[in-house]
Amino acid sequence: MFAEWRPMTDWRPVEDGSGATAGSVYRPLRDACPVHHSDELFGGFWAVVGHKDLVRAAMDTSTFSNVVPLFSTRRPPLESDPPEHSIFRG
Repeated sequence: MFAEWRPMTDWRPVEDGSGATAGSVYRPLRDACPVHHSDELFGGFWAVVGHKDLVRAAMDTSTFSNVVPLFSTRRPPLESDPPEHSIFRG
């Protein structure tokens, strides 16, 4: 599904004191590639920055899981996939 993407792996999402706006940071990223990687925060993460691509990834829970605990205990519904997530939404 996402085989055509060539992820950037040197993205730094947070630049203290840069004064950059969200538009000035994300527009060039979306234009270059919809998927970026950062080792700067949370021990490393991938970010999907295009809306259409983000929706595609969010709906494809068999490929992209939210069950990746960021803290010592999991925090559903944020860190859960269907059908568990659906129970919390209901």
